[in-house]
Amino acid sequence: MAVGFFSFEEVLVQWESMGVFNVIMPFMLFFLVFYGILDKAGIFGKNRQGLNAVIAIVLSFFTIRSPQAIAVTSKLFSNMAIGVSILLVLLILFGFVLNPEKNKMWFMLIFITTAIVIFSIIVTNVMKDYVPAAGFDIQAFLLSPQMLLLYVVIALLLIAVFPKKETNWVDKIGHFLQKEV
Repeated sequence: MAVGFFSFEEVLVQWESMGVFNVIMPFMLFFLVFYGILDKAGIFGKNRQGLNAVIAIVLSFFTIRSPQAIAVTSKLFSNMAIGVSILLVLLILFGFVLNPEKNKMWFMLIFITTAIVIFSIIVTNVMKDYVPAAGFDIQAFLLSPQMLLLYVVIALLLIAVFPKKETNWVDKIGHFLQKEV
């Protein structure tokens, strides 16, 4: 028997057999989401981190006991990783074609439209197994030519509604996100 290092694939298979991906990581994710919501909302008052942590732990344990919650979470995040990768590749490609500094409006319009389409595909792909819609193919509906035309019309309306000012809405979103982080 040879003594050596495990390959990365063997480590992942071992972690999967130990339940890291089906129990520990979903538990940590649910805990962080529940704790963040409880802490930010301040339902039990300010500076109640201990109480918020205990409630988040209990809710996380209840949640990981549900096989549907684990299945939806694992499918959602695996698809989300693919979607974010596609979005980043498109942003890089558009960055080569369009100058982001000169064409901020078009750059953000392409980014938002692409993000909405990718998000729609991911959500419908994940939820189609868990929310049957009586034979209604929501993914085909959201990507139909009529809906794509509606997306373009909404984007053009957004451009018309937000007039050009000294600071445009893209800068406002950027400043808002910087304040929140």
